[in-house]
Amino acid sequence: MMSNKLVLKIFIGIVVLVLLSLITIRIVVEPLILRKIQSAVNENNKDFIVKIGKVHLSVFSSELELKNITISTKPEQNGIQDINGEVEFIRLNGIHFRKAIFKIDIEISKVTVFNSSIKGSIPFAEKAMPPKISSLNIQIDSLFLDKTNLKVKNTLTAQAFSAKDGVLKIYHLQVQKLDTLSAFMVKQFDFNVQEFQSVSADSMYTN
Repeated sequence: MMSNKLVLKIFIGIVVLVLLSLITIRIVVEPLILRKIQSAVNENNKDFIVKIGKVHLSVFSSELELKNITISTKPEQNGIQDINGEVEFIRLNGIHFRKAIFKIDIEISKVTVFNSSIKGSIPFAEKAMPPKISSLNIQIDSLFLDKTNLKVKNTLTAQAFSAKDGVLKIYHLQVQKLDTLSAFMVKQFDFNVQEFQSVSADSMYTN
């Protein structure tokens, strides 16, 4: 039978180990993840700069949260387009860390994008080439965009649209390696918006 002193030592050792793990995650791992994600997003993006204010990682619950995200137009794009965006946080639940770390696949149970706002003007190309989304296979069981606000104008015409407090729910999102953005990726979705306005290209029609 273990003595009380031995039990106490084991308990203290476990507590110290947990605390060290948490400190390591906060000081080393989270800043590294922030830099990796920010670099990956911006590396092949010629139009916009994405900045992440803070990253919080919970290994025990397989959760990653990105906070205070901003999107802005690169200086060399000024005069062509002007976009400014803010996202309060993006939360990813049920991440398959092993596959993500070894760059096999990305599997996530739930993604929540909360309180996002995008405003500005961009040229609406008639035959825009859809961008490639990822070099890995991506599977997301549910994607939830809550309190989404958009106000975008076409720099080439009078066309514009705005949406206030939109809520978008996408289920069973699957993206194959090197896929381009397509509606066929979405198997099921729900979309609600409190207020929606649009202006036609010749400014004759407003909804």
